[in-house]
Amino acid sequence: MAALQKLINISNYPIDQPSNKLNIVIDRVRSDLEKDGCATIRRFLSKEGVSELIKETTKVAHYAHYSSTLTNAYFTADDPSLPKSHPKRQFFERSNAFIPADK
Repeated sequence: MAALQKLINISNYPIDQPSNKLNIVIDRVRSDLEKDGCATIRRFLSKEGVSELIKETTKVAHYAHYSSTLTNAYFTADDPSLPKSHPKRQFFERSNAFIPADK
């Protein structure tokens, strides 16, 4: 349990024991997912947890596969029927790096 408490902010997210506080967190996350398809869990990791994950990812960063592309906010192709100022015609560079699961 010490490792869990080292990485996760147990006082705000008591995932180590069933409780009303945990149920409230779960209900909020489920509600956010239902409403937006996304949930933000602020300060879930402790400061030490963030530091540990940064160390871990730094060790495997050289295994990352990188990609870069131009895209708009809608991830659609250019639509010349729209004015140049339309958001669907505004393209920005987007890049990603993924570390394979076996690394």
